[in-house]
Amino acid sequence: MLDGIELLSRFRARRRLDIGLKYGTAFEQRIKAIPGVERVQLAGSARRRKETIGDLDIVVGVKSEHHEAVANAILALQGIADVKGAGDSKISLILEASIFEDGFSVGHIDANVLEAIGGDDYEQLESAGTIDAQVRLVPPEMFAFTLAYFTGSKEHNIAMRQRAIDRGLRLNEFGLIPEAKAGELKGIEAAQFSLSAMTEQEIYSHLDLQWVPPELREDTGEIQSGSEQSLPQLLELEIIQGALHNHTVVSDGEATLEQMADAAQALGWTWLGIADHSPTLKIANGAPADRLLEQGQTIRKYNQNWQDEGVNFRLFHGVESDILPGGKLDHPDEVLSQLDYVVASVHAMTKWRGRDESENTEELLKVLEHPATKVLGHPTGRILQGREGYEVDVHRLIDAMAEHIEEGQFKSIELNASPYRLDIDYRLCKYAKLRGVPVAISPDAHSIRGLADIQYGVMTARKGWLEGKDVINSMSADALAQQLALQ
Repeated sequence: MLDGIELLSRFRARRRLDIGLKYGTAFEQRIKAIPGVERVQLAGSARRRKETIGDLDIVVGVKSEHHEAVANAILALQGIADVKGAGDSKISLILEASIFEDGFSVGHIDANVLEAIGGDDYEQLESAGTIDAQVRLVPPEMFAFTLAYFTGSKEHNIAMRQRAIDRGLRLNEFGLIPEAKAGELKGIEAAQFSLSAMTEQEIYSHLDLQWVPPELREDTGEIQSGSEQSLPQLLELEIIQGALHNHTVVSDGEATLEQMADAAQALGWTWLGIADHSPTLKIANGAPADRLLEQGQTIRKYNQNWQDEGVNFRLFHGVESDILPGGKLDHPDEVLSQLDYVVASVHAMTKWRGRDESENTEELLKVLEHPATKVLGHPTGRILQGREGYEVDVHRLIDAMAEHIEEGQFKSIELNASPYRLDIDYRLCKYAKLRGVPVAISPDAHSIRGLADIQYGVMTARKGWLEGKDVINSMSADALAQQLALQ
């Protein structure tokens, strides 16, 4: 009973990014179809791609003559569990899963994650869940200002307002208003004097700034970079060529090697890494050495066939190795030497969470010294809404990886793209970029559908200021092969 209460508390506080976006996108599309709606966009922490969100903010641009009809149509939409309030410009609602035309499913969840977030009880909660939403109805000429304001973050908005003040302007959800003209007028009354801006880009331009992508609006240096016109060219999903950390039926995946390869090619990828679990992780049906090596023979055969047929696709063969006591890997060197790479990961969370930061960090530093270790998998072990990660100094790990790279070895830190993990945190992505350590965005797919989770990794990478050159996923298969061969 206590476990159930704790799970319900976590579930009600915030929702994961993927769940928030599912609701937000569905609601946005329904509003967009209403006659009289000129513009509609999801704002808030969902637009900034935070790993978890509290509620949804939707901004709707509508002319005054259509305002009442649009408001009534929104209140009549399918998927509204309750109306908490409806004023002239704001509607507060509770959305339920019936908003989804094709129903709601959490999809395949690997056993390790499912156990951490509450098992079958979690799945029942999610399918019957709700989420709060606030709809702001504003005139089209005010839309950009309201969208920027309710996108946030609070800290970014404060910095933007100060920049406006320095220029004799007042910035709020109503407009960008010259103080000299507004005088004592406040709020929407002062907005009659606002500078014109139909897009956010125009707002930023008025303040002598490069437009700041929503993901970066956390007051972590984006204002300074925007003033210098030096914001990064953020990673785009379209340039992803592949991902290294994925599973098949050889361990706890639900798809075969062939099915995973076909799905990757359907995504337009030119390579895919297969890293099934090692034998110590019993819950994941970890593969013994003979089965792992047999998989490698099959992969080499497939690669040769694709090469002979002129198909631009390649499989890389690895293993997700449990990290054993003393920072050791879960296969002997004679087995590891036959693989392309190792994703070294912690799964024995009870032991790792029971130790202090220095001991955990030292163990991970040892595993990084092994030449077969190419990727450090989900480095903190956190499960969003499920458990905190173990104590570890990730900055020190990144520093050590940078030193290995300087010595001519290849090391990469994983950004696990599973929306249940998003590990490493976006704040650490920026540090990896600073130290020149490549980030491996990995869907950790346990099914064909799971490959699509790469999108959440890209969102998080963008939030961490990463560009295409900062991730291994943008590499060609040949370029990656050269890097993985480095010892």
